Amino acid sequence: MAKTGMDDLFGQIPQGGALYGEAAAVSVPAIKGPPVHTPDTIRAIMLDLLAEASAAKVMPWDAADLRYHTAMYPYYAEWLKGGEGDRLMALFKAEMDRLNAPVDHVGPNWRDLWGLAA
Repeated sequence: MAKTGMDDLFGQIPQGGALYGEAAAVSVPAIKGPPVHTPDTIRAIMLDLLAEASAAKVMPWDAADLRYHTAMYPYYAEWLKGGEGDRLMALFKAEMDRLNAPVDHVGPNWRDLWGLAA
C-alpha cells in the first residue's frame, strides 16, 4: 500500500507520537467525597436558608426544594448544641408558617411539628 499521508485506515495522523509513542498528559480530576460538615458549616446552611425564607414575600422554593429543606432542617438543628439548633428551628418553622408552606410539599417530619395526623 502506498503512503498517501495517512498513517491509519481512518485518515488519522498521530500527533507527536500520540498513537503509539509517548503517553499524552491526561488531567484526572481529584476524587471528592461528600462534604465534611462541622457545626460551623451546618450553622451557615441554616442561616442561609432562614435568611432566604425571611426575605421572601412568597415561598421562595419549588415543591422539591421545599420538601428537601424542611426534611433536612431538623437534622441540621441536631448538630447545634446549647439550644441554638432549637432556636433556629423555631425561627425557620415560623417562616414556613408565615409563607403558608403547603402541607403536601413539606418533609414528612413536619406533620408532627404542625400537629397534623400522619
